[in-house]
Amino acid sequence: MPNKNDLEQKEYRMLYARKYREKNRERDREKNLEYGRKYRAEHKDRIRELTRRWIRQNSVRNNELNVAERDRLKLAVFTHYAINGEIKCCKCGFNDLRALTIDHIDNNGAEERRRLFGHRMYAGTTFYRWLRKNNYPNNGYQILCANCNWIKKVEYNRCRK
Repeated sequence: MPNKNDLEQKEYRMLYARKYREKNRERDREKNLEYGRKYRAEHKDRIRELTRRWIRQNSVRNNELNVAERDRLKLAVFTHYAINGEIKCCKCGFNDLRALTIDHIDNNGAEERRRLFGHRMYAGTTFYRWLRKNNYPNNGYQILCANCNWIKKVEYNRCRK
């Protein structure tokens, strides 16, 4: 059984360590990030192999994590483009996230995706990641439900003929 002095000393060491971590957090963070970048660059093949093995062994868990990440990403994008903090269709007010989409106001979505990704079919998660990476550009995007988006497409195609 440790005596009182040992416990006091242990508490003091824990307190000192906590204060040290708080004081040096930013410096250590940068050092750790740099170490991680260097390690990943030097061990690219090994990391790829381990990642593939983990995905094979944990396919169900990997799918769950991917779905959760896509949902978080979609929510972040739609929160940014929400009107007055409400995530809803800007035409009809529909608010079920499962049926909401990001619409290109100028009807140039396929052209933009071709320019950005080399193919017009890269939509959804790929496009949402691009929006996040580019700090959610404000011009040219709105939230529409699937119905309003489809109606807009049909009307646009009618006007073009």
